[in-house]
Amino acid sequence: MKKLKVLDIDPTELARQLTIIEFNHHARIKPRECLSQKWKKRRSNSVEPSTGVNAMILHSNRLANFVGELVLAQDEFKKRVAMIKLLVQAADVCRSLNNYASLMSIISGLGQSPDFRLRQTWGLVNPRIRDLLEQLRDLMSSEKNWVKYRDALRQSNPPCVPFLGIYLTDLTFIDDGIPDLTTSGMINFAKRLKVADVLQDIQQYQSIPYSLQAVPEIQDFLIRNLRAAKDVSDMYDRSLQLEPRMANEEIFVRCSGYTATGSHMSSVVIASMAMR
Repeated sequence: MKKLKVLDIDPTELARQLTIIEFNHHARIKPRECLSQKWKKRRSNSVEPSTGVNAMILHSNRLANFVGELVLAQDEFKKRVAMIKLLVQAADVCRSLNNYASLMSIISGLGQSPDFRLRQTWGLVNPRIRDLLEQLRDLMSSEKNWVKYRDALRQSNPPCVPFLGIYLTDLTFIDDGIPDLTTSGMINFAKRLKVADVLQDIQQYQSIPYSLQAVPEIQDFLIRNLRAAKDVSDMYDRSLQLEPRMANEEIFVRCSGYTATGSHMSSVVIASMAMR
């Protein structure tokens, strides 16, 4: 198992093991951690996440970076294409498992600039895999306040791991946009009810675990590599080494219809929430 590589893992099993890890993170979130934007704060002089919410954010960003690293780590076109295929298939299995958290991390990792700009590599990816990736991106699109994802989540029966970033965005807008007191100076219970609705949504997916079997060797492998994952935005030189900059590259990225991002959490105002 010391020689285990991600390409050795079946995409279905990869998705299952990620789902177990993701659910465990989500199940540890306490309602009080979601109040007053506490996830923006961390214990002084501590590098550890201060709450379960912070731990979930950290894990999500690590997974996105890990995905980006996996593609960039492959020296050969053939292996990069194989890695993209495996990751897209794993993301699709995550969708079938109602694991929207890992799904978002995977497609975001593949959308980070150092990976997204590899035009020659993506050109060799099977059109069916590219179409599948676009379907997944469309599902998790932020258009119209994430309407497609929200609809899919409402129709999903537990077990399920929702994408936490949407909840944190909703809570932030409620906290910042609605006053604590009414114009008459009374407690604004309408605001409290909106917060309670979001917290209830988070909790309803914590009580029903997945009937999946953890594989300790794969779990240890994934957790170890997730913790070691670097920020892929710092790996642009590696990307240029694999595929030198081409003419009109910026135009290609702009016209692709998809905006490459760094941390996927930043696309839902997590930039201000990330631990600093």
